[in-house]
Amino acid sequence: MNDEEHADAATRVALSYSRALVEGYRALASHPLTTRTAEIVCSRIKGVEMTVRRLPGTALRNQVINEVVYTPPEGESLLREKLANWERFMREATQRRR
Repeated sequence: MNDEEHADAATRVALSYSRALVEGYRALASHPLTTRTAEIVCSRIKGVEMTVRRLPGTALRNQVINEVVYTPPEGESLLREKLANWERFMREATQRRR
């Protein structure tokens, strides 16, 4: 019997995040950090296939007062552009450390 089956919900979530991050870290041995790496880690955490968000309408809200505290960029092409900038930044930062 798996001990995780008897763990509370918060512990199971923490274990899921931990496994996803370890998987992502190990992936760095074979290829650089990319948007796809992030998608794989997110998919592992959520338990479903995750890709760059295509639908508008995402907002982070304060759950107590239901106030929007952050609205992320919308549109797959804009998100992919921003993620490409992130990839480029990570690659350049790695090269500077060498």
